[in-house]
Amino acid sequence: MAVGGMLPAALFDKCAGIDDFSMYGLGLTGPIPASIGKLTQATEILMDGNKLEGAIPDEIGRCVKLKWLTLQQNQLTGAIPETIGRCVELENLILHANQLSGKVPHAALAKLTKVKQLGINQNAALTITEAGKQLIVEAVNKEAKFWWPSVVG
Repeated sequence: MAVGGMLPAALFDKCAGIDDFSMYGLGLTGPIPASIGKLTQATEILMDGNKLEGAIPDEIGRCVKLKWLTLQQNQLTGAIPETIGRCVELENLILHANQLSGKVPHAALAKLTKVKQLGINQNAALTITEAGKQLIVEAVNKEAKFWWPSVVG
C-alpha cells in the first residue's frame, strides 16, 4: 500500500519512545529529517523501498539502541555518516540500492562489532579500500555477511 508524501519531522517527536519504527514501502518522499535522532529507544528503523532522498542525517548516531537500520532502495545521497559508529548494537545495516557516495567510513563501521549483515553495495559512487574492508571484517561478528561497494586502491 503506497501512502506517499513527505516524511514530516514532527512524526519523530510523536514517536520518540517507540522501539520499532517501520515505514517501508509506503512511497515516502523527501529527506530524512534530523529529528530521526529522537528515536533513541528504537531497536528497528525500517524505511526501505520508499523514495527518500538527501543525506542520512548525522543524528542517526543518537539511535544507540538500534539493531536494525534498513534504508535500502531509496534515493539517498551523500556519505554514510561517521556517527553511525555510535550505534554499537546494530546487527543489520542495509543501505544498498541508493545513490550514496564518498568513502565508506570504515573506522566507524568497525565499531559495529555485532553486525550480522552489512549491505552497502549498489551505490555507484560509494567506495572502500581493501584495507578498510579488512578492518571491518576483522572487527565484526565472524559470521557476518557483507555486500560491498566498489573497492579502490
